[in-house]
Amino acid sequence: MKRVAIDCRLIDGGGIGRYLRALIDQYRKLAPPFALYLLGHPEQLKQFSFTAIIPFKCPIYSLSEQLFFPSVKVDLLHCPHYNIPLFYRGKIVTTIHDVAHIAVPHFFAHKLARIYAKFMLKRAVRKSAKIITVSNFSLDELHKFLDFSPEKAVVIYNGVDSSMFYRRSESEINDVRARLGIKGKYALYVGNMKPHKNVQGVIEAFRLLKGELDTLVLVGKSKGLRSRFKGLERVQEANIIFVETIPDELLPALYSGAELLLFPSFYEGFGLPPLEALACGTPSVVSDLPFARETLCDAAIFVDPSCPEKIAEGALKLLHDENIRRKILRRKEEILSRFSWETTAKKTLRIYEEAIGY
Repeated sequence: MKRVAIDCRLIDGGGIGRYLRALIDQYRKLAPPFALYLLGHPEQLKQFSFTAIIPFKCPIYSLSEQLFFPSVKVDLLHCPHYNIPLFYRGKIVTTIHDVAHIAVPHFFAHKLARIYAKFMLKRAVRKSAKIITVSNFSLDELHKFLDFSPEKAVVIYNGVDSSMFYRRSESEINDVRARLGIKGKYALYVGNMKPHKNVQGVIEAFRLLKGELDTLVLVGKSKGLRSRFKGLERVQEANIIFVETIPDELLPALYSGAELLLFPSFYEGFGLPPLEALACGTPSVVSDLPFARETLCDAAIFVDPSCPEKIAEGALKLLHDENIRRKILRRKEEILSRFSWETTAKKTLRIYEEAIGY
């Protein structure tokens, strides 16, 4: 039986973590025709008792990870990020979610990080037997910035778990409100706090909506926030709640209770939170950029992310025009039918089979 290993060290994270958790859960249900191994910290992976675990505690982006990878003896290694093993001689499938470091480098202050990302992305597309990316927009960006054979790459959309993301009851919403100390009507942001995510724009738009919304909830890692966002002391007085992490089981209720999701990112490969919010019956204000148009079609309010006033205007449309809200939510089933983790997993398994000649 062929052996496939997946690097799962980012499994507790946000976007890539959600991707890994969903894929592995689907693999358990699909029972693929090869032996599956998970690379990572055993404590992080103990929930996946149906498969074998290879302990791998080396930090991501480290020299030690490069020294460890050659010891992994499998027929195929799936890397869910561009930090591929440079000295590994086996076959590799790499998922590249975006090329933000080279497409919008001005958002990444550390020169070394930009150099590393560019170097590794170039090696990833050359060394991988197959490249998975998560949208047609990301595929276009890969071809724009990197040189590789077109037949190597395939688009496989992310999914939305309909058994998890659906409109929750008032009691569940009230419970998450109480846990987080949320008062009144609130807007929500979900994602990390990197500059290209435009959390600064979210905060400034919220300040312009004084009297319309009582609270802004920001979900994501906020390390170094004080130096990153201007006027933080003032916005803290304006009922902004920072949530570093939230358990998966509470996130749907948090989406469900929000008046709207603000997601005016400057750059994304896919953008999962607006789809998860839509599944929970909450519309979004999103960037009028190709990634959002591809996934959401017309089921959102699209705005110029560089202008907080436009973000605020978009929010006002959702707050005051019930016809617009209903029109967006009527599109929910049609939009979400395109994004299934089961489909993602089945297509990914086929890529494994192609890569190893199964």
